[in-house]
Amino acid sequence: MRSGSRGAPHFRNVGGSMGKMAIFLGGFLVLTILIGVLATISPV
Repeated sequence: MRSGSRGAPHFRNVGGSMGKMAIFLGGFLVLTILIGVLATISPV
């Protein structure tokens, strides 16, 4: 627990742009999956 809380801010400082890219790619993936699921449930 202690080592984890210590490493969190350090990781944030090291990968600022990397974190933003990861969040962007993750959101894009979620959107793509959601669109696929919606298309499967209710085809237009």
